[in-house]
Amino acid sequence: MRAGALILCTLLLAVSLQGIVSAADTTDTCAFLFDFGDGRTYWTDVPLEAGMTGYDVFVNATEVFGFSQTYLFLEEWGHQIMSIEGYSGNYNFSDPNAPYDFWRLLKWESSSSSWIWSATLLDGIDPTTTDAIAFIFTRWTYMGPPTSTPSDRDTWITERGDYSNTGSLLGYAPSSIDPRWTKELGNGAVDATAIYAAGHLYAVTSGTTSDGTTYDTNGKIFCLTGSGDVVWSDELGNGHHVAAPMYWNGYVYVPSADGKLYAFNAENGFQRWSYDTGTSDAGIVSSPVMYQNLIIVANEDGNVVAVDQSGAPKWSEKLATTVSKSPAVRNGLLLISGDDGTLYALAGDGSKQEWSVPLGSKVTSSPIATADQVLVSYASGSGGGVAAVNYDGDLEWKAETESAPGSAALISEGVVSISEDGLTLVDLNGTDKWTTAIGSASSDSMVIAVDGMSYVVTSEGGSKITAVDSDGAVAWNEDLGSAEILGAPSMSNGSMYLPSSGGSLLAYSFVDLQREDGGDNNGGSSNGGQSGGTVGGGENPIWIAGVAALVLLAMATIYVRWHKRKSS
Repeated sequence: MRAGALILCTLLLAVSLQGIVSAADTTDTCAFLFDFGDGRTYWTDVPLEAGMTGYDVFVNATEVFGFSQTYLFLEEWGHQIMSIEGYSGNYNFSDPNAPYDFWRLLKWESSSSSWIWSATLLDGIDPTTTDAIAFIFTRWTYMGPPTSTPSDRDTWITERGDYSNTGSLLGYAPSSIDPRWTKELGNGAVDATAIYAAGHLYAVTSGTTSDGTTYDTNGKIFCLTGSGDVVWSDELGNGHHVAAPMYWNGYVYVPSADGKLYAFNAENGFQRWSYDTGTSDAGIVSSPVMYQNLIIVANEDGNVVAVDQSGAPKWSEKLATTVSKSPAVRNGLLLISGDDGTLYALAGDGSKQEWSVPLGSKVTSSPIATADQVLVSYASGSGGGVAAVNYDGDLEWKAETESAPGSAALISEGVVSISEDGLTLVDLNGTDKWTTAIGSASSDSMVIAVDGMSYVVTSEGGSKITAVDSDGAVAWNEDLGSAEILGAPSMSNGSMYLPSSGGSLLAYSFVDLQREDGGDNNGGSSNGGQSGGTVGGGENPIWIAGVAALVLLAMATIYVRWHKRKSS
């Protein structure tokens, strides 16, 4: 009896220990962040094994997203990362006039809740004592740090999420949305997209009006917490504000209806400067972008201006058209949708116009910049379509639609656009995959995407959100009551934020939210944001060990009782 009980107890202990060891193996991870410096951020959590260095974690993280990378091996120091996905560092420090573009390596310091510069290369970082590692692509003199943090991973820093205008995030699998809160801002319509960065929301109001055309009060910029509490606010110019702010390097840059670009300290609301773009009548109706440490904005008159962080002008370019859509920047080009039906590409440094491609009577969406091509919606006659242009200015394809589409967003299957016909998916080769009819959808409706799910905001007396999956099937819809949503929604950390013409900002939570495995949301197969999944891993075996232990305990008890009865 004693021998049998001893064997069973030994088995019980072995299984329990195995469960504990296995659990430790699956839960001991190090987070890794790739920040391309343009709003595109990619997170993944890498399981750790004995003897791994920071470089091993980096290699695992690149494999999750399929990123290419090059390095220079220095015998004394280890691996110096030279490029990631073709973004190459320029380390020519012997040239005092050279622009230094480089990948900056940082570690997360839990004690101060901040990113700190790594004094070693990746090989010198011990991932078992480091919560997170980050690479951010920067240009001297800007040194970061990343806006994204381990506990606050998803950012939406401009109207369409990032400077590529993807209008999408990867890494979520929501089944519906639930209302979180509604905040009445009390200063007229909220018709511009609210952005999210560094743990705060930034929303713009237009001011109050009694006749719908003349504004009795000026517009305002509001900073709110994620729970909807106002942190600070300040005044903007007078008029109807429809352009979203842009966040970069601790400041919020706000385009105004008075034609000025305002810069506010994101933390305390201090106005650092304002710059007049020279269009007080038309104003600015598109969101700014940042490139090479310059803030670039296009006003409605077609003036494209670049200013530095102090508000000093650096260059300007006048286009032969008006501009009502937010520019994109990628591969050294500033991409602008013209209201004359032409897609324009300027050199990122403003030195010249590289090319222009006529597409129709009007380009109706902000350009979406992927790794290999630029995607836009356009109108032509009574119809329109979606077009792709490569970075040499060659038209690659056009996919025509019966009605002119407007807002567009990038998903892994291609680009979705909204029109009176409904939501249409065109793959990245120009093939029309499906069209799904959606209520009172029009080219003025807005679409954003989460993973393979597209969300369309339509106005039907009030407003409604309709979710369409990657196969074109309507998954669900949510009535927003009397709220009238004219601006595009934004997303971050499991929530969706909607601006309301009634003067409120609405917050909704994604229900049954799960993180999905990582993928490239901004690179051909497609902020955006773009949270990666965990490499390897698997189910936590603790419950398996527990069940096995209970079974063995029950068997041991039965055996002991049976043996006692037999003996007696």
